[in-house]
Amino acid sequence: MSAQAVTLLRKQLSMTQRQLAERLGITRETVARWEIGSVKPPPYAIELLERLGLDAKWSRRTDGQFLDPICHS
Repeated sequence: MSAQAVTLLRKQLSMTQRQLAERLGITRETVARWEIGSVKPPPYAIELLERLGLDAKWSRRTDGQFLDPICHS
C-alpha cells in the first residue's frame, strides 16, 4: 500500500490522522509514518483499513477511488 493510498483513504473518510489511528487502535504517529512513506502498513493494518471501506482491489485502480461504494463507515 502506498503512502498516497493511506492519505487518500483517510481523507475520503473525512478523518484526521488521530481519528483514523483511534479507529485502528494505533498511534497517530504510526498513521503519519504510513502517510509519509517511512513505514508501510503491515498486512493486519490493511485488513483493518478494508473494514473501514478500503476497496480490496485498490491496487488495480488508477482513478483514485479507494472506497467501496456500498461500505461507508
